[in-house]
Amino acid sequence: MSAAYVFLVLTSIASIVFACNYPTRHYKSMGCSASYQKSSNGCPAHFDCPNLTDRKTDKCYIHGKVYDIGERVPSEETAGSCTILFCSGFNDTAFFNIAIIDCAEFFAPSGIDCVRQYRRGQCCSYGSVCGHSRNNLRTCAVGNETLYEGQRYAVKGDPCKICICAVDSGGFPVENCFEQRCTFEFTDADKLLAGAAPVYEKGWCCPVDWRLPSENDKIVNTNCSVESHDHKCFYGNLTLNVGDVLEREITAQGTINCRCEIPPMVHCELDDTKKNN
Repeated sequence: MSAAYVFLVLTSIASIVFACNYPTRHYKSMGCSASYQKSSNGCPAHFDCPNLTDRKTDKCYIHGKVYDIGERVPSEETAGSCTILFCSGFNDTAFFNIAIIDCAEFFAPSGIDCVRQYRRGQCCSYGSVCGHSRNNLRTCAVGNETLYEGQRYAVKGDPCKICICAVDSGGFPVENCFEQRCTFEFTDADKLLAGAAPVYEKGWCCPVDWRLPSENDKIVNTNCSVESHDHKCFYGNLTLNVGDVLEREITAQGTINCRCEIPPMVHCELDDTKKNN
């Protein structure tokens, strides 16, 4: 029995026991494909990201799809971010023009006895029900809270999931949830293209910031495991093995710790308990 086979079996068993605790939302948002092989940390061994590695300057990229200059991104792709996106261009260089959708609830909060109602795939509420009329709505029990039909809510413990209270004709709650999509492909495209690493903060679904490569960056902890041989992380001029750690960065927001765990990108986590005040 070969050593490689033994390693593969052990890795497969470990991936069942250990769930992936490293953030992958940036990969999912870009439409990257996860490797079928699992690492010992329970995560995909790597992601394939053609929208990142095979980009053309005269195309716009978002959520794994490609748009030509002059095209509008379908509304269902951007409703969650309350934006309208057009792929524009100058000198054969494409970029997104962004229009912000202004909803009534952004300017006029609901009354204390009112509930705004939403539909899946829409940015703004379609109506507001108040007073005695609200009591005629069907309800959903979420934890210890009672919500009204059409009311939107976040899922405790899963910052990437958003749900809307929905009830079938028999009065039973039905699953009506969707995954939040990140906006960095049009809000932070310049940082993404500059090779920056996503910075995550506990309790948030999408990256809260990006760490840009610097000539002063150093790998301070190296790892040469069997897993690190085939796939690497790339950050600026540095190539990292799986398990390699970058020198931490101290900011006013806290300490940024970055490492290579799921190639091809380095990812970072913000420890805001150690703020540099």
